Parts: sequence; structure tokens; C-alpha cells
Amino acid sequence: MSFEPVIGIETHVELNTKSKMFCGCSSVDSTIAQPNQFVCPICAGFPGTLPTTNSKAIEYGILISLALNCKINRLSIFSRKNYFYPDLPKGYQISQHSHPLASQGSLTIQSNTMTKMIRIRSVHLEEDAGKLIHSNPEATLIDLNRAGIPLVEIVSEPDLSNAEEAVSYAKELRSILSYLQVSTGHMEKGALRFEANVSIRQKNSRKMGVRREIKNLNSFKALQRSIEYETQQQIKFHKSNQTIVQQTLAWNETTGQTVVQRTKENDDDYRYFPEPDLPNILIENKWINELKQTVPELPFDKRKQFQAMGISFDDAHLLASKKEIATYFDAAVKIGANCCPKITPNTLANWITTHLFRLLNEFDTTIDKTHIRPQKLVSLITLVKTDVINVNSARLVLREIHIKPTDPLIVVNQLNLQQTLSDKTLSTIVNDILEQHPEQTQLLLEGKTSVFNWLFGQIMKSTKGKSNPKTIKNLLKSAIENKRIKEK
Repeated sequence: MSFEPVIGIETHVELNTKSKMFCGCSSVDSTIAQPNQFVCPICAGFPGTLPTTNSKAIEYGILISLALNCKINRLSIFSRKNYFYPDLPKGYQISQHSHPLASQGSLTIQSNTMTKMIRIRSVHLEEDAGKLIHSNPEATLIDLNRAGIPLVEIVSEPDLSNAEEAVSYAKELRSILSYLQVSTGHMEKGALRFEANVSIRQKNSRKMGVRREIKNLNSFKALQRSIEYETQQQIKFHKSNQTIVQQTLAWNETTGQTVVQRTKENDDDYRYFPEPDLPNILIENKWINELKQTVPELPFDKRKQFQAMGISFDDAHLLASKKEIATYFDAAVKIGANCCPKITPNTLANWITTHLFRLLNEFDTTIDKTHIRPQKLVSLITLVKTDVINVNSARLVLREIHIKPTDPLIVVNQLNLQQTLSDKTLSTIVNDILEQHPEQTQLLLEGKTSVFNWLFGQIMKSTKGKSNPKTIKNLLKSAIENKRIKEK
């Protein structure tokens, strides 16, 4: 008997509005604020206080819903979701339940081998809870800076069939949020959190088993590993005739296992009822139509545009993954087309996804914060394409202009990196290296092709980077061929 997982994802998105969901407190990143610095009687849950709804949060929620092809509900209602937790100061959370902001949407995921549409059940607004701090072994502290931060919860239907699809869905969702600029998307800071509802069923059956929910997954790695582990656990339970109980689980990244937190509540346990202190939200079609005009070109369409340029599927995904990367690439392509015919979109894609990304990772920064603006990248690649410098020298220049906002040619001149050696001089150097290493030369003549790269490296080293690698390889091949002819 074989089984397959059935997976639905709940996504919590912290919105980057200036103030909290129901009060005027700043919603500044709680990780850079002093504990309880931005708290008032409303978000602290004092009795008798009166919340008011943040209209910008509603606007962001509508934008997300439009990008996910949802039906915007004309009427949406806030409710009280009652449950006790130490960092929930009111003893309930203001959320949306029976009347969410939007519903009946979809998100398309892609890989090299498949395209699949995932249905979106609902998009609703709510407030975040506070944060427990366990730094003191004798006490747990509470920071309420995060309490009341606007959240959008996006609930998918159980349309995902494995952990890889779940990660693909999560990445696509984060990309969409990046393009909309409604959230920082910083998973490590909790601004984007995923919860996976996992069950199993027999293959070719429509009957689903009991689902278990894995809470607060804040990395793609955790999302994938936790789903894979939970799937195998449920299969093991089923094969050993153990009852699978609906539970809420936490993921322990260190042990690579899920941990039971509590038996899963049902809607009845939360005792939902309409929030009496907030009016219903009535959304006019005029507002929806105005916001539709502001929805930017989204990742799916951007990838198609890049692939139409001849960019590979994988590179197109990387370049379209964040709005700032796509904007950078678009600008570089436009500049390159007007600057040097040898600089194709594929050339730029290769430089950005390899050399530039590697440098940004090393310095732990992002493409919108580097001094290497598109114009400078194109200028640098032009120096390579016109044989002023080679690729190895260009990498040195790339590092220098990232550290300091300088023109690439100035750095080339300062470091004396120009390819100044003539073909005649290079030919002499090639023959000298072959004479200095007769054993390796003989091995190459006998057909041991791996020695070629070693000899090539020796020649490049002796030219101190002032040679074109392509020219060196051609000269080395010619020199070896001439020796073969002489031996005959």
C-alpha cells in the first residue's frame, strides 16, 4: 500500500505599514527597538480601550488579494478569536473568520517539468501577537512591540503534493510580496512565516487522512524538512496501525523532528464572534479598480519576459525572484543594448547570477545597496568584451567598485590590469613554459588531456593576468600541435 502527502499552507505576512493594525503605535521592526518601546493601552489590551482599523493595511490586503487572483469580498468583518497565550495580552486576537477580505484565488507554481495552479481559499486580515523571550532561565519575559502589527494570512487549499511543491509555492508567494512592496519578507525576523497542514492518503484515493499542523516555519529549508519528516511519520503511524491525532506541532531544526505542542483546536474552541468595537469593512468597486491599476508586473510574467530573451529557466527564476533584481537586470539589458553589441542578455544574466551574486553573498548585502549600479556593470563587461582586461581581472575590479563607488576603468588603470602583451610575446611565453616542463608537455603529447589545464595555469601565472585566456588557450593548442607535427 503506497501513500502520498496532501499539503496546505497557511502564510502569515507582516505588513510594513507605519503604524499597527488597530492603534497608532509605530510598527517599526521589533528586532531593532527596545523591548516594549512601542506599546499603548490598546495594543497592550487594557480594558475599556477602543481600536480603530488601519486603512493602509486594508489597502495592502487588497493588493495581495488582487495579485493572487482573488475575489474581493464587498463585506468583510473582524471577529474575536478567543484563546489564552501569554503574549496575547487581550486574551483574544482580532482576526477575520466567516467574512474574510478575499477568497477563491490562485497562484501558479513552476519547475522545469511542470506548471501547477494552487487554489487560494482565503486572504484575511488580523493582528500579530507579542513575543516571548526565554533568555532568563528563571523567568520568561514578554515584549509587546510586535503585538498588534498588521498581518495578512493567506490560506491555500490542500493542493500541494510534496515538500518541493510547498517550497516552490512559498518562494513564489514571497516573490509576489516583494514586487508589491507590502512586506519586508524577512523570514529570519518573523515577517513571513509558514504553517504546513500535512495529511496522507492512499495513492489514487480522494479520501484524506487526519491533518497535523506544523507551526511557525521561518525558512524554506525548515518548510521542506518538516514536511518530509511529518509525511514519513504519518506513513509509519498508518503502517503500524497507530491512530493519527489532529495536533499542532513545532519543528526542531537541531534534531530534525517535529514536537507536539497541543491537540489541534477546532473553530468551536476559539468561540469566534464579531468584534463589537470595530465596524464592518465595506469595500467599494471604485477603490478596487483604482488599486488594480497599481499592481505591478508580477514574477510569473517577468520570467516569461526574460525567457523570451533567451535566458534559461533557472536564471530567469533567479532574476525574477525579487523586484529589485528584476529592475536591475532590465536596466542593465537596456544600457547594454545601447553600449556594446557583444553584451547580450545572456551575458548579463551570467554576470549577475554568478559573479555579482557571489560578491553580494560574501558581503551579506543586497543588489539595491551595492555601488555596482547597472551602468558600471555594463562598463566593466565592455572592458572584458573589448579585450582590455580578462575575466579574472574583471572580478578584482568588481570587488573594488562594490567597496568604493569608482569607475571600472579607473580601477583598471590604478591596478595596472590592462592586457598589454602582444600575441608574439605570448607565443614566446607559451613555448618557454613548455620547455620548462618537459614531462608535462610529453604527457600532453601522449594524449593526457588533463595536463592541458595545468600548463594553461602556469602560463596565466607567468603573464600576471595581462593576457587573454582565450588567446593563451589557442596559442597553447597551436604549440602542442606543432610539436606533434615535428615528432612525426
